[in-house]
Amino acid sequence: MTAYMVDAATGDGSPTASPVALIVEDDREVARAVVRRVPDSLQTVVVASVAEALGAMAMPVPLAGAVVDIGLPDGSGLKVVEGLRDKHPQLPVMVLTATLDRELINAVHALGAEYVCKPDFDENLQSFLHRIDPNNQGDNRFVAALEEATTRFRLTRRETRILSEALDGVPRNRLAEVLGVSENTVKTQIRSLLDKMSQSSLSDAVWLVRNI
Repeated sequence: MTAYMVDAATGDGSPTASPVALIVEDDREVARAVVRRVPDSLQTVVVASVAEALGAMAMPVPLAGAVVDIGLPDGSGLKVVEGLRDKHPQLPVMVLTATLDRELINAVHALGAEYVCKPDFDENLQSFLHRIDPNNQGDNRFVAALEEATTRFRLTRRETRILSEALDGVPRNRLAEVLGVSENTVKTQIRSLLDKMSQSSLSDAVWLVRNI
C-alpha cells in the first residue's frame, strides 16, 4: 500500500495503475488511522479538502472506493460525494463524520453512500475496506450483473445498495446496521425491490442477480 497527498492546486500526485482508495479527511490522526486499515492491494490518495478531492477525481486512476469526511475546511464533504456519484454512480462511498444529524444522514443515503460516526468507526470501516479490496474476488464478481439489474428493474440507489450488500454476504438481520438506517426502512426498501423484481424473498432476488 502506498499513501500520497494530492496537490490542491494542480491535482497532481504520484501516478498509479493500481486501484485507489480515496481518503478525504482533514484530521491527520483520523486520516492515518484510516490509511493503516487500507488493504495492501490498494493504493491510497489522501486529501484534506473539497478542492483537493475534486482534483484527485480528475486524475487518471481507477477508484476502488472513497472514505469522505463532511466537515472540510473549504466546504461540505457532500459536494465530494455528489462529484463521485456523477463520475462513478456505483462507486462504494463511506461518509465518516462526527456529526449525527437526521437530515444529513438522509442526504448521504440518498446519494447511495454509507454513514458512519466517529470515533467508533473501526468495525464498519474494516467491513467497507474489505468489500472494496480487489483481492476479494467474491465481492466483485457481480458488479456488471448488479448494474444490469438496477437498470432492468429501475431500482433506486437505496434498493441497489441493499441488493449489493446482500450479494456481498451481509446477513438480512445486519442490513439496517450496515446501512445506518432503521429496520423499518430496510423492510420498506426490500418490499419495494422485491415487487420490482417479482421475487418473493431477498434470497431469491440475490439468486436472480447471480444468474443474470
